[in-house]
Amino acid sequence: MGYNRIGTPRAYVDMMQFLYSTGWATTGNLGYGTGTNIANTPGANLIQDDGSTAVTLDSGHIMNLFDGHPNNYIQVATTTKKFWITLNTGLDSPNAMSGTSFLAILNHNFASASAVFKVSIDDVYNMTSNDVISTTGNHTKVINAAADATADYIDPAYDGWTLITYPVREGTNNQFLRIIIEHDTSSATDYDEDLIIGSICWGEYHDFQPVSLDVSTSYDYDGISPVTSDGGYTYSNASNLGVPMWYRVPAWSNYWGDGNNASTYTFAQRYGRKSHSLKFDIMADTDTFAESEFLDNSATNQVWDDDSLFGRFLRKTLGSHLPFIFTLDGDSTAEGDYGYYRLSNNGFKANQFAHRTWNVGLDFVETW
Repeated sequence: MGYNRIGTPRAYVDMMQFLYSTGWATTGNLGYGTGTNIANTPGANLIQDDGSTAVTLDSGHIMNLFDGHPNNYIQVATTTKKFWITLNTGLDSPNAMSGTSFLAILNHNFASASAVFKVSIDDVYNMTSNDVISTTGNHTKVINAAADATADYIDPAYDGWTLITYPVREGTNNQFLRIIIEHDTSSATDYDEDLIIGSICWGEYHDFQPVSLDVSTSYDYDGISPVTSDGGYTYSNASNLGVPMWYRVPAWSNYWGDGNNASTYTFAQRYGRKSHSLKFDIMADTDTFAESEFLDNSATNQVWDDDSLFGRFLRKTLGSHLPFIFTLDGDSTAEGDYGYYRLSNNGFKANQFAHRTWNVGLDFVETW
């Protein structure tokens, strides 16, 4: 859409960051074994196509994929060939992960490396009854997610980032996610260059209520510190100018990978820290709060499965603790309408407007 035009705002909340932050999954479980081991422990692993050999990274750590900082990437050697990333949420209770609805891969060089990928979700670790999300028709291609000539695979046309959404799968728990990555030509072919992956975000998106007219957007150059000397001259120091460059392109951009250095494109980068102050008025109480914030006597976690602002969004970002992908227009297919944001206030306040009706204001600030 562009022009900072406001449609229906949408936040993409990463469930793996939430599970690591709350201690359900731990960093000690990353790269945890092979085969049935991954079925028993919440975490993630990188395994080569033989199903038993762990991928050795040229740089980075598997935790870089889930730390909320796409600049902290992993680097996979060109000779690795086909491999997969398996995520185990550890949530095997009925329907615990049935609300998942998006996958984003940030700061990648899939175009330059000639890499394609396949996405499957299942309730069992070996994906014997899996749903292939990446099959054309099973997902919506939002950003940089062209279909590959090989069925079930996605072939990003550009280096940068990729986003797909898919329908909620009621009646399943989606405990496991597997992303298979291989060369566009053959699973036995080396990549054209070392493969770069900054972040993997998998979780639920939340569509906000319509925004009131009382909104504001600002750009803050908070890394700039002007200093006036005794003689009256003004100097300026800069600790940062804005979102750092990604490996090959400006952050949240997509560009054809031609093997050049990222510094080639720094002139095209947008500087400053962007923020939005939005108000959502006349919200029903059922859209604002969860029916219950605790387990009931049948062990049904009503707040976990709740679709309200608190249940689906605020609880799972832990206030301002976790970043999320955010756009002012959930229907936008323009990469410039997206970014990483946090809530600038560590919580939220709702004011009752009328019987069972609430007004809520939220401040979103860009983060990296």
